[in-house]
Amino acid sequence: MKLPQLLLFRILLCYVLGILSYPFLEFPFKVLVSSQGILLLGCILFKKRKLLFWVCTLVFFWTLGIGMQFANDDSQKNNYYQEYLSTDAFYVMEGIVEKVLKPSPFNSQYEFQLYTLNQHSVVGKLLLSLKNDSLSPNLQVDDRLRIVGRIQKITSSKNPYQFDYAEYMRKQGIEHRINIQKAQLNSLPKNKQTWRGMAYGFREYLISKLEKQGFQSDNESVIKALVLGDRTDISTELKRDYADAGAVHLLAISGLHIGVLFLLLNGLFSPLLQWKHGGFVRLLLVVSCLWIFAFITGLSASVMRSVTMFSAVALGIALKRSKSQFQTLLISLFVLLLIRPNFIYDVGFQLSYLAVFGILWLMPVAMQFWKPRWWIVMKIWQLIALGTIAQLCVLPLSLYYFHQFPLLFLVANLVIVPFMGLLLGGGILVVLVSALNINIPIIIKGYDFLMSFMNGLIYWVADQDALVIRNIPFGTFELICVFVGVLGLGLWLEKPNQRKIFIPLLAGCILIGGIHFQENQKAHQDSLWIFHRNKQTIIAQKKGIQLRLYQHKDSIKNKLTLLENFKMKERIQFVDTVPHRNVFLESNLLVVDEKNVFIPIGNQPPNILLTQSPKIHLKELIDSLKPQKIIADGSNYPTLVRQWEETCKREKISFHNTYTDGPVQLAINL
Repeated sequence: MKLPQLLLFRILLCYVLGILSYPFLEFPFKVLVSSQGILLLGCILFKKRKLLFWVCTLVFFWTLGIGMQFANDDSQKNNYYQEYLSTDAFYVMEGIVEKVLKPSPFNSQYEFQLYTLNQHSVVGKLLLSLKNDSLSPNLQVDDRLRIVGRIQKITSSKNPYQFDYAEYMRKQGIEHRINIQKAQLNSLPKNKQTWRGMAYGFREYLISKLEKQGFQSDNESVIKALVLGDRTDISTELKRDYADAGAVHLLAISGLHIGVLFLLLNGLFSPLLQWKHGGFVRLLLVVSCLWIFAFITGLSASVMRSVTMFSAVALGIALKRSKSQFQTLLISLFVLLLIRPNFIYDVGFQLSYLAVFGILWLMPVAMQFWKPRWWIVMKIWQLIALGTIAQLCVLPLSLYYFHQFPLLFLVANLVIVPFMGLLLGGGILVVLVSALNINIPIIIKGYDFLMSFMNGLIYWVADQDALVIRNIPFGTFELICVFVGVLGLGLWLEKPNQRKIFIPLLAGCILIGGIHFQENQKAHQDSLWIFHRNKQTIIAQKKGIQLRLYQHKDSIKNKLTLLENFKMKERIQFVDTVPHRNVFLESNLLVVDEKNVFIPIGNQPPNILLTQSPKIHLKELIDSLKPQKIIADGSNYPTLVRQWEETCKREKISFHNTYTDGPVQLAINL
């Protein structure tokens, strides 16, 4: 099957491009609707003119992607809550808890849907952060609340290449947060209970029953994550071990879990195929069981996506055509993106669909290499092949997002994936007997032993630190190149003799050449950086693949931790530390610190960095040195920074605050 030739693939591709185009384009809603009407009319008029028909059709779905993003964007609505915000004001708001998020060490966190703001009817979502103490309630989905407090902007990342939490939340439709204590919150009677609320409550009931079975701490947290989708009790150390072993996907119910469950259910109900309408009955039973599993895991968005995806695969199998499997999968992807266009930005969404597409494409090829005679060996081989193909297909995206590669990930997955059916089936059985208060010690102890074995394997793999490659500089060019390689390998495995294998390989070579050219260009982009860190001064000079860090009185270890992503992205191989200095002639920078010592440098107006809260009269300094820019880093008192900013405004001098404006990059003049 040639996927690009599918009508649905072309339509879906244009629709996705429309979604991705939305942040960069501004179309009035009326213009957007009018253009879609014209394009639809063009599709009808040019029905018999193939080229014009396809142009109108594909452009229509491109604009549809833009339009659906527009329709799902609360900020485009007239009653968006931000229309009623003012600076440092207290607000009285009402709304419901829509989602329980992973807590921080000091706060429980929730996704809060606003209904009213100071008695105005509004739409929009906030990040609700409730301080943890003995009096704080455990809020649940569908809880209706009245809250009094300040609404604050979620701050963006201050330094280059750091994870931008503000941007991540913005893609979830959340731009502001509210931090409250118990006294600022009042519970209100529930208007109604949603399906998600009922599922969440049922999951909490199952968790409470499971916690009474006496599992080991780490085993219990993994069981809750594996079977019920609750990851709140997973420690940072345990999560890091799973990540180092290349098995962190096991801790989040994803396409792999649903895929294994799907295979188990297909095998369990396969005797029904002997009946006349057995295929249809099996389809109903498999899909029903998948959605029941989704319910007991709390109907989270990630599980619902995966279940929808495999429901489509089940339909394709029931139609008994391999082509139908791809088509139904594409339909499920299209439907999900129609409902929630922002899913396209979700990493789990990308990984799940990529893995399933790879499995549908390459699984038949893998089954041709070896056909075991015994049924049990065949099933084990299928699970091994499924896990390996899924991991290899998502490897490029994993490197792109997580920048590490455990060399033993295949060892962990080759052992664990074949037992995923046993782990899931056993876990569901354990949850069932716990919920029904049935005491069967052999089941509990047996499953506890199984989990201990899996965790022990993970610990052993993770301990092989020398076999974990970290901080891999894997960017967009590398991503494209690897995908080309995977495509070429897949084509070769499908038809070893076909010549089209040379096309992607040639493209890969061109891309590799482009990557090396880009790296060489970067090596010559020398610069001086002033980074942001609260209460610290961080000045670093980049020269080729070397980074020179100027040591102040702050901890060097903290600075190096902050600069890990910068080192990786800029391909820094050597880092050295030198004593702090106040003059950087090569970048025309003068540093004024707590010693309050400054001297003119050169003949050109300097850039001045104010650091460590120096006691200076800024206007006198400006009159003396005539600087082109004043920079204040995170080591200064906020009150002083505000005063300096006001002075610079009066004196019409450019002012840069790293807290609000991010880091500063200055060129190095050779």
